[in-house]
Formats: sequence, C-alpha cells, structure tokens
Amino acid sequence: MIQRAVDPGTAAELTAIMEQVVERGTARNAQVPGYSVAGKTGTAEKLIDGRYSSDHHNASFIGFVPSRAPAFAALVMIDTPRGERFTGGAVAAPVFQRIAAAALRHLAVPPTLNPQPPVLIAQRTPRRIVASLAGHRSVAPAAAGDAPVAGASCCSMPDVHGLSARQALSVLGRLRLGARVHGIGLVVSQDPSPGAPVGPDTTAVLHLERHPAAADESDG
Repeated sequence: MIQRAVDPGTAAELTAIMEQVVERGTARNAQVPGYSVAGKTGTAEKLIDGRYSSDHHNASFIGFVPSRAPAFAALVMIDTPRGERFTGGAVAAPVFQRIAAAALRHLAVPPTLNPQPPVLIAQRTPRRIVASLAGHRSVAPAAAGDAPVAGASCCSMPDVHGLSARQALSVLGRLRLGARVHGIGLVVSQDPSPGAPVGPDTTAVLHLERHPAAADESDG
C-alpha cells in the first residue's frame, strides 16, 4: 500500500528549501527556463584502498520538476569527474538540466514560471454569454449578464503575516497551496493577499524579514 511519507506542510517546506538550492544555491546550473526545479547537489570523496581520496569523487544531483507538480524526478551521478571542477553543482547539475529540458518538451509539460496568460474571448448573444479560453478548454455558457470566469477558486488565502516560514508553510500546506519564500525571519508581506480567492494551482509568494525587536535583543 502506498502511503504518504511526510505531512503536506513538511513536504511544502522541504520543496521550498530545495527550490532555493536551485534558484540561488549550489545547483543554479540545474535551472530549466520556464520551470520551477527543486533538488540537491552532492559531492563525496571516494574510498580508495581503504581511505577517502581527495583526488577521486562522486558528484551528484537529484531533482524533480516542475517542483510543485512533478512530472518526473531524476538522479545524475558522475563517477570520478575529470578536471578542476568536480562538484555536483558544477558537473552533475548541468546534465540534469539538459535531460530535464528534453524530457519536459517530450512530455509536453507546460511552463510553470511566468506562463503566457490565457486569452479570454467573450461573445455576447441575445440570451447568453459564451466564454472560451483561446487554446485552452471551453467554459460552459453563462447566464446573460454574468461575467466570464477563467478559473475557479477552492478557498480563501489565509493571513500568514507575522508567522515564521515553517508556520506559514504548514498553514498553506494544509490547504495544498504552494509557496515561494524570500528572506528570513517573519512574514511581512504575502501575495495573494489575505482573503483573496485561491485555487489548487496557486503558489503564494512570502517575503520574510527579521523582526526588529528580535534584532535589538540579539544585539544586547
């Protein structure tokens, strides 16, 4: 029987951490334009004749993409890379990037970062408004006077101001909402704003800063 290994809040927090590894950490070479990638690099000395060798390494990168709705995961391991650059971020992450880019094209996975917005086309008739999304699925006809709706929301965005990253991600995880975290400390701003309608594809953006009071206390 397949069971969940970790709760949604923990999974969301770990995903956000691994996204940062790719966005600004050791795995920047694993970035795939148009897609969110999460992963971790690895660099290990090999055991040669019973001793760890500083000249022989295993370099690796494991990641999944798109990070919030993975199409696949892949592990790249390079046995004893040659040259001055031998870390996972330098030699394994670029291989993952090329594999992932080709696989996403083959699987026809749509971009998840800054996708082109759908074009809403509305045609008014005497008794109804027919709305459709150009290049996307059609929307059922609505009653006269109703506004076309491009998507449906599942719930309202909670207010996570003043929470730590762990607390905020736990709250969002229970609603199955993704999040991108910037900074450290407590949440000082969020997008969407509290109360805004959100759906299962929503990824919230949280900006954190150190609490001024906490900073003053630490200085003392």
